[in-house]
Amino acid sequence: MLTDDPLVPLILVVESDENHTKLIQRSFETASEVYRLTTASSLREAFQILEKHTPLLVVTDFRLADGDGSRLIELAQNKYPVVILTAQGSERLAVESIKTGAIDYVVKSVESFAAMPRIALRAIRDWSLIQKRLRAEAELARSRAELKTIYDHAPVMMCLVDANRRVLYANPAFTAFTDVSGDDLIGGQTCDVFGCIDALDDPRGCGFGLNCPECTLRLAIEDTLKTGTGHHNIEKRTTLIRGDQLHEVVLLGSTAPIQVNDRYNLLLCLHDITGRKKTEEELVCQADFTRRIFNSTDAHLAVVDADG
Repeated sequence: MLTDDPLVPLILVVESDENHTKLIQRSFETASEVYRLTTASSLREAFQILEKHTPLLVVTDFRLADGDGSRLIELAQNKYPVVILTAQGSERLAVESIKTGAIDYVVKSVESFAAMPRIALRAIRDWSLIQKRLRAEAELARSRAELKTIYDHAPVMMCLVDANRRVLYANPAFTAFTDVSGDDLIGGQTCDVFGCIDALDDPRGCGFGLNCPECTLRLAIEDTLKTGTGHHNIEKRTTLIRGDQLHEVVLLGSTAPIQVNDRYNLLLCLHDITGRKKTEEELVCQADFTRRIFNSTDAHLAVVDADG
């Protein structure tokens, strides 16, 4: 059924053969769905219509008197789908049009003209699905870019780990701490990559050293990968190898599951709290020393502030 209602989306048919145009128009007139149709017999006329209107769909003959209908694909710029009509024997040209962006092509015949409403409906539906997928992909790309910006500028060490505890991504804070480039970190196991000395106990590396069974960080990682439960404030004391030197460090870690499609990866965050722990331990020692002085003297001692 055809209507002049401007609220109904427009379909533009570009066909130089008047008889073909009439057959297409008749098929839309008898369709159960409501359509608004306008026609053009040349590229020039089609361009004039498209300057004023944005159609829901363009159906165009491939061969027009003033040029190729495929030019309308370029003009569309992904704003609406284009279906190419082609004569028998010209399918190769139509396939080329598909490659350049047409949503479909139809070989001209009485039967295909009669089926045009169904063809149009399918093209519109397919186009809608394609646009939805493209929007989802664009949104995913934006989200990934935002997350990467957060990861890259976070002062906290972060790395993404797979089910085998192998590093998929490490942010600059992590690479700066390990003094290893991001590319070299990829594929290594968690404790291996930041130089844990326990990983050297066994040729298999991280998880197989003498102290690995009691490693709080490894246990938290494995539990998160197994159960999907995150862990926080995991304290890990270890010795790291940097070149030919050993460094005693204290790390504070957290784990969080991240689902990617049907797989679970893990986000590992680490803080180097070695300096803080050293200060805390010095304060404890100082307090203990002061207490022992107070407890070991027979004199009367008191601690006063600057005002006495």
